[in-house]
This record gives sequence, structure tokens and C-alpha cells, in this order.
Amino acid sequence: MKKFLFFLLFSIIYSGTLVINYQKACSLAVENCLLLKVSSEKLQEKYFDKLSSLANFFPQANLSFAYTRLDQVPYFVSGKPIFGKYPFPVYDLFGNFIGLTESIPVITGYQIESIPFGSRNNYLFRLSLNQPIFTFFKILRSYKIARLNELIEKESYLLALNTIKKQVISMFYNLFLLKKQKELIDASYEQLKRHLTACSTLYRNGLLTKLDLLKTHSVLEGLEVNLLQITQQESLLLNNFKLFLGLKENDEIILTDSFIQEWEKERLFLKKEEGELDSLLKVAEKERRELKSLVLTKEIINNSIKIQRSSFLPNIVSSYNYDYKKPYSYFEDKWKGSWNFTLAINLPLSFGGSDYSKMKSLEHKLKEVSFYYNWSKELIKNEVRQVYFKYLTSYENFRISSNQVKIAQEALKEAEKGFKMGKVSNLEYLDTELKLREAKLTNLKSLIDNIITKKELDYVVGKEIN
Repeated sequence: MKKFLFFLLFSIIYSGTLVINYQKACSLAVENCLLLKVSSEKLQEKYFDKLSSLANFFPQANLSFAYTRLDQVPYFVSGKPIFGKYPFPVYDLFGNFIGLTESIPVITGYQIESIPFGSRNNYLFRLSLNQPIFTFFKILRSYKIARLNELIEKESYLLALNTIKKQVISMFYNLFLLKKQKELIDASYEQLKRHLTACSTLYRNGLLTKLDLLKTHSVLEGLEVNLLQITQQESLLLNNFKLFLGLKENDEIILTDSFIQEWEKERLFLKKEEGELDSLLKVAEKERRELKSLVLTKEIINNSIKIQRSSFLPNIVSSYNYDYKKPYSYFEDKWKGSWNFTLAINLPLSFGGSDYSKMKSLEHKLKEVSFYYNWSKELIKNEVRQVYFKYLTSYENFRISSNQVKIAQEALKEAEKGFKMGKVSNLEYLDTELKLREAKLTNLKSLIDNIITKKELDYVVGKEIN
């Protein structure tokens, strides 16, 4: 047994063939499916939107640099006095000239002078900080909305993950159904070819009518048509299956499953897993991700309404600016810094009632989502009931069809013996062979329906498919 397993593993590795069970198929789909990657990128997008909203709690800083060169520097024109020294005559009380004074400075004229205001080259470094101090929780509620949007996207991602698993499992077992259906038709085809040979011999010996021989030919050709149709269906489903798994069209895969192997050996026994319907309905109401998303949507709308109501209230904001520039002033051509701080109250005024209209619109949207939530909850309950009853039916179908297969097998053995002895007509034999083939297909279909429906039941109640 170990040598056989080693040989099988060696053959798989070096032949490039991938052996896949349904767990492996789900793992490959989770890793490679493009639809799931799209949902994952949307989740990352909402995560960074949340971080962007979180940044609003912190000061908004801005660092800028400006250089300005003036074509003409503004100036002020003024007159500058011209001084000279001259002696002045001195007279006594009687008006007699008695001498000259020492030279005294006096204005002898005026000179025009231009005084510049500033410099031709101007430099400015500026640091600005803006910080909302109190906005009546607008920023906080905006952050909550961003966080709730991320949670909704997370629920959407998990729903997409579960949906893809369910689809992959359904395609996996339907591929088995088509494969086994083709094998059964192949086996029936070979058996009918042998039967046609026997019919031809009987016809030549005059023991069988030409009508019976033609009917056998017709059934054989019908099987050929069925085989072609099933082959085409299998090819299309297999390509779609590979697309979900991220495989190439030319990749060779082998499907394996313990349930199908036990069914082929005719020793499969299904255990009926019957739960309380009421408990399943309660689980679905609590765990279904569509309902969770609607609850989160209602929270978003509630926060939006509160933000809209607070738009009528004032906002308190502050700003700080630091300038480092040259020239510092008109008369100081050097680098120097200065700062200013502003505290402001901003009261938005809405003329025309636009803010009030937006608030009323959001209130009606909240009612809309609430109605849709109640509607979706009832639809989900009906979906759970439908899948639950479908699961019970598939179990009973498998149990009954298993007995039908045993009966059809015994009937075909008797028909073969009777046909050889001439006690059973060709038409009766063909009908018996057809019933066996149909019984096996019905039994296999009921098995696959049971397996898929069990996974669907987990899906519709909101459980993770594993």
C-alpha cells in the first residue's frame, strides 16, 4: 500500500497533474479567485478611508516657502536739508555793530532723497497649524461612519468568501456528476453494443424481428448524442471551475472525493443531520451578513443625521502661523521670525433650508433601510426553510434511490438471463437496462444534492463554509 501511494505521488508530481478534493479547491479559490481579490482591495480601500478620517483629530500642518523678486522696489520721496556754518553780526543796545558770532549751522537748501520700502529679493518660510477645538462631535461621528463603512466592507468580503466557497463546492460535485454520468453512459453504450451484436445474430436466425433490431440501433445512437452533450457540458463547467481556482485552461486536474469513492464501492451510508428549524432561523437572523450590513448601514445614517443636526451649531477652531522671512520689515533687511495665533468661532448660516432638507432626507432614508431590513429578514427565513426542506428531501431521495439501484441491478440480471433463453423480449431488456442507468444517475444526483445542500444550509444561516 505504501509503495502504491509513493508511486501515485511520484506520478502526480512529475506528470504535472494536480489532484484536488473540495477542500483543496476552496483553498485555491480563496488564494487565486479574482472576484475575491477585488473584494479584498475594496476592504483595504475602506481601511485607509478610516485612517484618513482619523487624521482629522490631529492638527493640519502646512509648510511653505515663497520667493518673490520685485521689478521695482516701492520707495518714498522726501526732502533732506543741507546745512552750512555762518557767523551772525552782533549789535549793542544802541544799534551799533560790535562784532560777529562764531559760525552757527544753518539750513542753506534741500536735497531730494528716495527711501525704499522693502527689498528686491524677498524670502518667506511659513509653518501653519490648524486645529478644530470643538465641532459638536462632527469629526468623531465622521470617524465612526468611516469605521462602520469598513465593517460593512468586511462583511461583504466574508460574504463573497463564503459565496465563492459555495460555488466552488457546487461546481466540484457537479463535475463529478457529469463525469460519472458519462461513465455510466459509456458503460451502457458498450453493453448495448454487445447486446446489438446478439440481436443481429438472433435476427439473422429469424428469432428477432427487424423492428426490435432497429429500436436497439436507435437507442444506441441516442446514447451517442447524450454522451456528446454531457462531454460539452463537462468541458464548459471544468473551464469555469479552473477560472475560480486561478488555474490555466491546459492545467490537468484530477478530482477526488471520499463520498464518491464510497458510493462507487456501494457502501456509502449517509447520516441524517436534522436540526431544529426554529433554531436555524434564529441563527440566520443573527449571523446573516446581509442583515449585519443593513444594521451597520442604519448606524451610519443615524450618525449622518446627528452630523446634519450639528451643522446648525458653531465650530471653534484655532490656527497658528510662524513666519521666518527676509527682509523682516521695510527697514530691516535680515532674517527674523514672527508668529501669530488665532481663535475663531464659525457659525454656518443656511439660507433656503438646505441643511434642514438634507436632515429630513436622511430620516426618510433611515426608514427606507429599516423597511428593507424587515423585508430581507423574512426573505432569509423563507430561504432557510427552502434549503432545509431541500436537504431533508435529498436525504430521503438518496435512501430510496439506493434501494431502487439494487432492485434495478437484480432486474437487469434476470432480464439478461431471460433474453438469452428467449423469455424476455428485446424491448423489455432495453427498458430494464435504461431503468438501471436512470436509477444510478438518480442515486448519484441525490447524493450530490445532499452534499451541496448541506453546505448551502450552512451558507443560508450565515455560518462559515469550511
